[in-house]
Amino acid sequence: MFIVVHHTIADPERAFARGENLLAGNGAPPAVRVREFYPSRDKADVYCLWEGTSLEQVRDYVDATMGHTSERRTSRSTRRSPAGFQSSRPAAPRR
Repeated sequence: MFIVVHHTIADPERAFARGENLLAGNGAPPAVRVREFYPSRDKADVYCLWEGTSLEQVRDYVDATMGHTSERRTSRSTRRSPAGFQSSRPAAPRR
């Protein structure tokens, strides 16, 4: 499943330092990974596209890593696979 996370940055210096751990996948659950990372020019907001087995799994990992350096809103993507991306999980066998 794909999940969109919007961060409103409270502490840019600390948030972007912690965000490096998210980008590298440090401490991430096995099925969770960031696919895209879009910071605003002024570093006030960041949008990320994640892949994971559940919204809660991504949310918990992001919250544990970012702490209070940003406020986060999380939502499931309405698409099974965003345009241009293939899921990292193998496709289900065709019947």
